[in-house]
Amino acid sequence: SESPRPTNPLNNKSPTLRERVLQLNSSPETQAFYQKHCQNPRFEASNNLYWRKSGNHQLLVIPDDPETRQYALQMAHDPPYSGHGGRNRTLKNLQLICWWPHMHQDVNNYVTSCGDCQRNKPSNKHPQGLLEPLPIPGRRWESVSMDLITQLPKTRKNHDAIIVFVDR
Repeated sequence: SESPRPTNPLNNKSPTLRERVLQLNSSPETQAFYQKHCQNPRFEASNNLYWRKSGNHQLLVIPDDPETRQYALQMAHDPPYSGHGGRNRTLKNLQLICWWPHMHQDVNNYVTSCGDCQRNKPSNKHPQGLLEPLPIPGRRWESVSMDLITQLPKTRKNHDAIIVFVDR
């Protein structure tokens, strides 16, 4: 028999995300947030939730609560089926189901601070070229280099440094 597909916990029908928002709705801070951000025709209230119209679907409005926004970011970015998709995919996943002001900045900050993404992201730098040999000097003392190493353990003669001169 087939194993069940994992369900996406982040969709606007997700009881967890909706319940989190509903729990916040009674606070004065959340009501002030709705008054400030949801008073134009793109927004509508339904079942004690605010929705933002986007094309032919509605986006759940997430109030100014860091824990709820962090939860939404984690659900859009961290699950195995999302594959730590980076900034653009995480933002696109969120923009399909919810909205909050400056969401793109929060996504950018979240992805930039994700250790897995930083370790595994492909390099955007060109590979380094082949080593080029140095030109051969024409006479003595034309190309001299020096290395000085200090703070070594003291020798019996109380020396704690090495100096090396090289005349190529």
